[in-house]
Amino acid sequence: MFLDLLVNPDRFFRQQAADPRFRGPAAVMFVYVVVAVASSLVTVKPVMDAMPAEVGAFASFTYVVTAVGAAIGTLIFWLVYAGVFYLVSMYFGGTGRFTTTLKLVAWGFFPAIFAAVVSSAALYSVFQGIQLPADPTATGQFVSQLMTDPLVRMTTVVGFAFTLWQAFLWTFAVRYARDIDLRQAAITVGIPVGLMLVWNVLTFLGVGL
Repeated sequence: MFLDLLVNPDRFFRQQAADPRFRGPAAVMFVYVVVAVASSLVTVKPVMDAMPAEVGAFASFTYVVTAVGAAIGTLIFWLVYAGVFYLVSMYFGGTGRFTTTLKLVAWGFFPAIFAAVVSSAALYSVFQGIQLPADPTATGQFVSQLMTDPLVRMTTVVGFAFTLWQAFLWTFAVRYARDIDLRQAAITVGIPVGLMLVWNVLTFLGVGL
């Protein structure tokens, strides 16, 4: 059945909506949280290593804050996406419980697991061995230069592809969780995801808003 998530999401979410259980979605979100936390720590470690010795004393605190922030942020994204999909689908007369939407939307974070792994590997490679500027006022420019690294930009583009994959899965999730047709589900998902992608693309291109 799990293979259907990859090869036949329509059938997968139809079956999930008929008998929505929490174990599978919880497992996906647990793995995603673990990967997100690990990715954030892997990314921040080279930066902390490059910090002056006197700042090193705060490394443990920084790691804890980073890990907790990544975990909470991941769960908030889950709730926000599910909530927005639930509310927007009301316009189309969507029915079904919010808990069902929450469970089915969780499956859509499966691609994000791979995106987090790819992103952390790329950022770790870029940040490894960096030397922070001695002048604090030059930090902003330094970070901007890092973000224009070809590997970072390539990873960002790959991230867009994973987001589109998520949107594809969420379309079927919302269709069956809210009992609306495919076009309505695509609009429901397309509005918030589309806005997020536009924002990310503008940021990627360096266009200020």
